[in-house]
Order: sequence, then structure tokens, then C-alpha cells
Amino acid sequence: LFRSVMGFKKSLLYRDMAAQLDWLPWGKLLQDPPRFDREDLVLFARSILMWVYWFFELWWFHDRILAQASDIPVSSAPQFRLSPWATPHGPDRRHDVITHLIHLLTSPQHPVPRSAVDFAEIGVFLANTTRALVERQLPLGSVHLVDPWDTGQTDFRDMAIDSHVAEISGRAAREFVAAWAAALPPTAPRVSVHATTSVEASQSLPDHSLDLIFLDGAHDFEAVTADLRAWWPKLRPTGVLAGHDFTMAFPGVMEALLRFLAGLPGAEVHL
Repeated sequence: LFRSVMGFKKSLLYRDMAAQLDWLPWGKLLQDPPRFDREDLVLFARSILMWVYWFFELWWFHDRILAQASDIPVSSAPQFRLSPWATPHGPDRRHDVITHLIHLLTSPQHPVPRSAVDFAEIGVFLANTTRALVERQLPLGSVHLVDPWDTGQTDFRDMAIDSHVAEISGRAAREFVAAWAAALPPTAPRVSVHATTSVEASQSLPDHSLDLIFLDGAHDFEAVTADLRAWWPKLRPTGVLAGHDFTMAFPGVMEALLRFLAGLPGAEVHL
């Protein structure tokens, strides 16, 4: 398994693994006497499980997606890396990941630090992610929420369950998000709601106008490919394109990202 996964470009992945280990509280074991409590043990265990999970996903991607794409050489695959921040408790939730990215984009260490991040979320439902970001009072400038909300009453059942709310229609979800955006105080980020398809919404925004884009729309190959092609030009040169569900559960997401990034030399994917 390890040799198969390491068929990818691996030097940066090794370095990221070493950094993640350094961020864990190993130093407590070197104290005299060693100080190692139950909470530390839980952090270690969860981190190990997280790495095993990542490597299994990469192996599956290599075996079932990359190896089957005979028209794409392995050398064209992106560089896979771990997150550039500590994750001792396991994978972060999406709004935690985006919070980290906003901090990185506004950090003085960033090549072109932003005073406020212009952000777009594609695939919104109840805007749980963006609402969490706004509640944290992060340095956001303009915010674009994109979702057609055009499905029927029953199509939102799974998302409603995940969000711990009663079953809700697309229209009700759209009205909820619009009401929330309209009620924001003047000091809040400028939130625009685009009740249309992803590609149509992208056409309403100028190129190089966004610092951070989060894709979480339809997960089939064609839809993800269309989203990547539509939104990539909207990023500023130092911006970040983020997404959700790069996993064997959604092979269309994996294949679409592989084929899109094969045409972008030097591309990196942070897991």
C-alpha cells in the first residue's frame, strides 16, 4: 500500500508528515519524568487513523482513477500534501479548514497578504459554512453564495439530516439564506446570494476577483469539471481553490480534479 501510494511525487508529502509529527506533543515524552496523559494518547491515535485514511484514499485514487486514465501520465498527477497547519485531532470540519485558509491569505507571511478575503461558496444549502465564518468575525470582504435551490421537497432530505434540521424544500432553504444575508449589520461582510447554477453565477463575476473559492456543488464528473473550468479563472494569482469530498465515495470528484490539474504543471492538492 505504501509503495503504491508513494508512486506519486513524494518529497513534500514526507516533509508534511514530519511537520505534523513535530506538531504533536511528543516532547512530553522526553521530559523527566515523562508527562503523557490520556488526552495526548487520544490525539496520537486520531492522527494515526487520519494518516491511514489519507493513504488509503490515495491508494484507491492511484489504483482506480489514475491507473485507469491511460491518457494521463503519472508524472502529470498533482503533488499531494498534508495541510500546512496542525491537525492532531483528525480532519477539520469544512468551516475550520476555510478559517485556516482565511488566516493564511491575510497573514503577513503570505506573498500578497489581503486585508479582507473575497470569498465564494458554491453549493450552499443553508449556508452553514459561511454563517459560521461570519459569526467568527473573520476578515471577509465580499461573499458570494451560489446555489440554484431548484430541487423538489424530498431532494434535500439527506442534507437536512446532515444539518440536523427537519426536511426542507429548496425554496425554503433559499429564502432562509436570503433572509439571513439581508439581516446582517452594515459592519458584516457584503453577502450576495446567487440563486442560479454554478456556471451562470461565475459568468456574473470578473476574472481574478476572488481570493478563496469553496466548491461543494454536484459531485458527478461532468458537474465538477464544469465548476473547475468556470471558477478557476475567477481566482487572483495568489488565491486558493478549495473543495469537498475528494474521496472514493465520489470518484467523479477525483477524476475531474485529476484531469483538470493535469493541464496545470506544479499543481498541489492539500488533503
